Amino acid sequence: MLARSESVAFLSDDFILTQLASQWTTENLRVLFTTGGGDGFYRPVGAVSLLIDARWASFDPVLWHRSALALHTVNAVLVTLLAARLDASLWSAVFAGVLFAIHGTRPEAAVWIAGRFDLLATLFALGAILLFIEGCERGGRSRYFAHGTALILLILAVMSKESAYIAPLLMALYVASRLPKQGCGIRSLIPFFLAAGLVFAYRWSLFSGIGGYVVSETGRPQAFSLGLLTTLKAVALRLWAILYFPINWSVDPTPALGFLCVLYMTLLLWLAVQTRPTRQLLLPLSFLLVAIIPALPLLLIGTSLGNSRVLYLPSVGFCIFLALAVDGLTGRARYLIPTVIAAFHAGVLHHNLNVWDYASAKVQSACSAAADAARSSKTLAVLGLPGEIRGVPAFSNGFRECVELRAGHPVAIERIGKTGGAPIAKNAVRLEWDKANDRLVRLNQSAGE
Repeated sequence: MLARSESVAFLSDDFILTQLASQWTTENLRVLFTTGGGDGFYRPVGAVSLLIDARWASFDPVLWHRSALALHTVNAVLVTLLAARLDASLWSAVFAGVLFAIHGTRPEAAVWIAGRFDLLATLFALGAILLFIEGCERGGRSRYFAHGTALILLILAVMSKESAYIAPLLMALYVASRLPKQGCGIRSLIPFFLAAGLVFAYRWSLFSGIGGYVVSETGRPQAFSLGLLTTLKAVALRLWAILYFPINWSVDPTPALGFLCVLYMTLLLWLAVQTRPTRQLLLPLSFLLVAIIPALPLLLIGTSLGNSRVLYLPSVGFCIFLALAVDGLTGRARYLIPTVIAAFHAGVLHHNLNVWDYASAKVQSACSAAADAARSSKTLAVLGLPGEIRGVPAFSNGFRECVELRAGHPVAIERIGKTGGAPIAKNAVRLEWDKANDRLVRLNQSAGE
């Protein structure tokens, strides 16, 4: 995955984030923590991470990807440790970590620079959960140290991305599953809920409300715009389709991947027949269903996997669920089935990264074409730019920054994306997106449309 991701250049929001990070200074840190973001989100720890990367990676996407993949690797190790804590065997725990690492939804979280917030929120949330469990199992003074450290990690998690606010509930699931045994009680959860609540209250004060995305048609926060039917469809159908078959269907899979898919489905059916519902399986399944709560407004993920990064934390539960199910097998099936599952998801990841390679190349080509045009005119009009290319973030944001990065100077772009509106200035060079070939072409100079 490392070698493949290094060929993917910046996309969409990446241009804005890396540019902002390069401009931030240590004096800006207070502002990051004391004001809300203009996008409606409060993620100062994620912003600090980008600032640190900008100091050594500059505008080199290879270095940015290496940093992101290092975080993703640590998360995969934490998933392995959590699976072991939830009574998975060593073999199955390693399988859970490997599956998490190579799951087909990973490009948007682990390759796209804008996915940094998901990586950090999951890193700190998993660290907090593991330390919480460690404290519960040890007791005594060790518990206070472990839980105190877990509390710090929880605060860092919720200040990285909003998905981590669900972490105290995930800890509560563990407590509920272990109540008959000695360990933590309900009272041990109070500091964690209190800390998450205080940070959320502070965040609410910064935005004078819940913040987040706003539905343009209604002007209401997206968090308050859930529909019953769409939510049921997302939770009952799309969630499982994406987790089990995370294929970007904008490009047909190869025959080899198709064969693997058939074998994978056959063995999944065998696993389902052989697996008996147990309390042990209930905990990771509950983890998954609880962890998707913050992402419900974005959960209706399409066949091209747009927004699939919101499944990064919830997929921890999915991977551990499959690992514990495999633990119930005996004989050769215990090793054959997880091997085939891992091979299928590795093939899917390769397929999806091919799509990201393609989209990345098209974005770079378009930015270069616009930068070349900017050398002959002070003003550009760029029409019809797609927000996505085959489901991969392309020009939803960051086109101006991308062009300026290549041109080496500020560029006046009169209009981006829209094909209608006010007439284009006479001195503007007009460029338009060619949908058939996914490229930006220069048209004859025109005074209007």
